[in-house]
Amino acid sequence: MFTTTINFIIRFVAMSFFKTINNNIYIWKNDDTVDSLLGLINEKEKHQKVISKYKSEERKKQYLTTRLLVQQNIGSFEIKKGNNFKPFINNKGIEVSFTHNKEYTALITNDKPCGIDIQKLTEKVLKVKHKFINKNDFCYHSNDIETLSKAWSCKEAAFKKFGEHEIFLKSNIDIVKHINSEYYQVRVHYDQEEHLIELAYKTLGDNYLFYTIN
Repeated sequence: MFTTTINFIIRFVAMSFFKTINNNIYIWKNDDTVDSLLGLINEKEKHQKVISKYKSEERKKQYLTTRLLVQQNIGSFEIKKGNNFKPFINNKGIEVSFTHNKEYTALITNDKPCGIDIQKLTEKVLKVKHKFINKNDFCYHSNDIETLSKAWSCKEAAFKKFGEHEIFLKSNIDIVKHINSEYYQVRVHYDQEEHLIELAYKTLGDNYLFYTIN
């Protein structure tokens, strides 16, 4: 069904990432200080001015690691947002999607719209299940934290592929099936059409990283 081979490349220098043959996915482990991140980024003063407006150290790190991932893997850049609010790399013709939490920041690049999301395994998912699970989802009757955490991340990644504010996790995205241990298939209802999206995921500790593969 899926013949794609997943190849892993791990670096333990300034960052670690894994790469697939279809998409480039880069992951930064958020254990650096703000000062150390500033020491790695180009145009330090420009970015220092931006993060000076943020009160949260976590927010500052997210801003810097996102841009460092682009800097180290794409080159010189300017992150812009299109009419659909999706980010893209100006003058590069590269589609991108970002995700982050306290532990990781991740970037996916492609020549077509793509989406990526990371979610931590958490009991909180039971409290918000009603906000993103619908009767068409294969896990509608599930109260398993792992299953629902994966479903949450899966839908978020599919949403980010489109980036449209008119798309809602519950009413517009159905998780058709969990194909096997690494792949999911979702149906996105948008603009009076149905779009079948395939996603894969990897486990990072107690986090699930979902990303689109078509």
